[in-house]
Amino acid sequence: MNLAVLLVASSLIAPAVAAPAMTQSINIDFGFTLNASVDTPPNTSGAAAGQTGHWNLVNPFEAPVQLGGLDGLPTGVTAMGNFMSIAQLPNLPTPSGADGALMNDFTATDFQADNTTTWTLEGLRPARYAVYTYAMDAYTFMPPVEIIVSGSSSGPQFVDGPWPGSHAEGVTYALHEINLFSGPLQITAQTDGGFLTRAVMNGIQLVELGPPLVGSSYCATELNSTGAPGELFAIGNPAAAANDLTLNAESLPVLSFGFFLTSPTQTFISNPGSSAGNLCVGPSVGRYVGPGQIQSSGLTGTISLDLDLTQHPTPNGLVTVQAGQTWNFQAWFRDAAAGAGVSNFTNGLEVPFE
Repeated sequence: MNLAVLLVASSLIAPAVAAPAMTQSINIDFGFTLNASVDTPPNTSGAAAGQTGHWNLVNPFEAPVQLGGLDGLPTGVTAMGNFMSIAQLPNLPTPSGADGALMNDFTATDFQADNTTTWTLEGLRPARYAVYTYAMDAYTFMPPVEIIVSGSSSGPQFVDGPWPGSHAEGVTYALHEINLFSGPLQITAQTDGGFLTRAVMNGIQLVELGPPLVGSSYCATELNSTGAPGELFAIGNPAAAANDLTLNAESLPVLSFGFFLTSPTQTFISNPGSSAGNLCVGPSVGRYVGPGQIQSSGLTGTISLDLDLTQHPTPNGLVTVQAGQTWNFQAWFRDAAAGAGVSNFTNGLEVPFE
């Protein structure tokens, strides 16, 4: 790619609004609240995530439901779904004890023409989450349940029982990771087997991963050769004086070289310099290409950089980021599509510094 295109001017895109930094970790068990004493896992049960604490027993007919955190205190998060709820019929072998309380009841679209169950969690604040979705059906002749977490780079995951004696990914639950910058979290279960099938969800665990996210994502992202879009997020402290911000780009092709771009302005240029992606920062672009800043994604498909906000690159040299300024970031990386060498970009990330 000819990096001169990074200096091309274009019209600005309105910046997104930054969200609060607090996050929540939550355990949800779907079932009938009349049987709360036997249908709810105890606080000592961490299920597949190993996340002990309060379990919210959510009766779909009572939604929207206010959810508590691991300490049982209100979080401000609500759960709402499109569903009908039934008790799961026994089918040997079935789990017992805490696992049985989670897995032996569920929410589902039961034998409907539209075999899709969707739950929407409103009120979550920006964070990086692991989403465990339990979706084991009692009837072993049912087709696999496909779990989709909207906005997750993990893609659709399939769950297909029966109970194997303990929790197993792909058998009792699906696992997704998501950088949730704003808006609700939507989790969907669906089947592809005709009228006599059902889309089951036994429960959900949200696990916060690491510090809260900083900034707001913007700009369309194209898929790369991994089949997923490259994702950029930041963690740390939005206070400029703290000088504590780390950029992370993931879902990149393995063993690919890349680096980070920055600008006080936003733009949108599709396929600059024959790139397969979209340039979202500029026209005045600084590049993190100093010693150690051009990185290989290695075998994990990730690059990361601890920023020195007193040595912030611009076309006219290094500057110090000041409180009240907003800077935009993006990662550029090499890729290969159909055997040809190309380049691509992650999403843009807007960071208002305090």
